[in-house]
Amino acid sequence: MWRIFYQLKTYYKSLKQNNMKKLLLIAFLAMCSMYSFAQLTEGKYKILSVKGFMNEKTVYENTFADSTAIVRVTPQLVNIVISGYSANTYAIEKPQLLEGNYLYKAKEIQSNSDANLLFRRVDEYPQLDGGLLIINRSENYADIFIISKE
Repeated sequence: MWRIFYQLKTYYKSLKQNNMKKLLLIAFLAMCSMYSFAQLTEGKYKILSVKGFMNEKTVYENTFADSTAIVRVTPQLVNIVISGYSANTYAIEKPQLLEGNYLYKAKEIQSNSDANLLFRRVDEYPQLDGGLLIINRSENYADIFIISKE
């Protein structure tokens, strides 16, 4: 990312016309906003559905009515709330970008176990202001949530 920024800065200095400078600045800001849009941002998300997988087999699956299940996100925590009860709470670190997805190292507060949270936008559903939240609790177990920003 810094290399791209440096290259853009170099090109920006070499441009002579003001219009080209403005166009390049707009393109750079648009690119930065796309990167920040792809992250799991602070706020409240509705959980539309969830599936649990163990050893690549579906263990459970559920869909939820509006606001029955939510994910609350702060810069330090991801809290999954179902019917008013906190199901899981994860302390998270800053994300790492991995092949266009955001990977969060996390620690489940209730059990003190390590987990990985992966957030990914879903191109098939552009109407969702959210995406997939994948929680890998272990090598053999994962929960996949389809979430949408409230």
